[in-house]
Amino acid sequence: MIKPNQDLKVRQPLTKTMVSKNSHSHFKTKQRIYFIIFLLLVSLSLIILALSFHDPNPINNNKLSTSQRISQKDDHIPVAKHPEWLKIIEQKLRDKKKKIKLGLVNLDHDHHGLHDGLKGLDRVETVSVRFDRLTGDNKREWEEYFPEWIDEHHKWGPPRCPEIPLPTSLEQYNDLDVVVASVPCGTNYTRKGVRDVFRLQVNLVAANLAVRSGWENQGVVHRTVYVVFVGSCGPMLEIFRCDDLVKHRKGEYWVYWPEMRRLKQKVLMPVGSCQLAPGYAETGEVLVPFFAIS
Repeated sequence: MIKPNQDLKVRQPLTKTMVSKNSHSHFKTKQRIYFIIFLLLVSLSLIILALSFHDPNPINNNKLSTSQRISQKDDHIPVAKHPEWLKIIEQKLRDKKKKIKLGLVNLDHDHHGLHDGLKGLDRVETVSVRFDRLTGDNKREWEEYFPEWIDEHHKWGPPRCPEIPLPTSLEQYNDLDVVVASVPCGTNYTRKGVRDVFRLQVNLVAANLAVRSGWENQGVVHRTVYVVFVGSCGPMLEIFRCDDLVKHRKGEYWVYWPEMRRLKQKVLMPVGSCQLAPGYAETGEVLVPFFAIS
């Protein structure tokens, strides 16, 4: 038989064990509560973050015009606007009411959005300049016009350069006020873009058009003609001087007011080192033929 004091000794460890278990269970309950609160706070934060990116006024989106919805879907669609270079030229022209005739060179595909920007301008008249491009099957190499060796003594006959096609229908290009050209960059901007025959051709077309429209009465009288290059690839500085540059915005346009006598001398020169310059090209006394560079 167990004595009372012995029974007390047995109950005491049992009581301690139960208290310990209850305490441990209570601790686990607290952990669960804290974890649930943590999950609720995280969920609430995510909901608030999602609502901050949500359009607060979705009904107004349905009221957008078709053009606005298209522009939201495709940011690459060009926005038509009045060209800045044209505003500069308009400010410099004396006759503020006269129509401005633009000759567009290498802008048939209009990847600069130029045609859209000129629509609705009553004062502007445009004409696309046609010429046989030296691209594709007609492509020429730079070395054909700038060879490493030149026959200066005409041992194998007078040297001649391959022809660079220029516009042939002169009548419609006699009265241009502005020549606008897009210069190709070439396949490699650092090398090929500079030594590119098509780039040379576009520059020559622009220069010849400017001279043709700028000189009247066989060179006795000349009038103002501007030359504009649009896009990221600019003109050849060998043809269009920095002294004649009116305005330049990097990557967009170059506006030139060329001095006609100097530009005329340059278009009379051979297109490359493949042919020596004739005497009249150095003096600039002979104006015709403008487009017979061969």
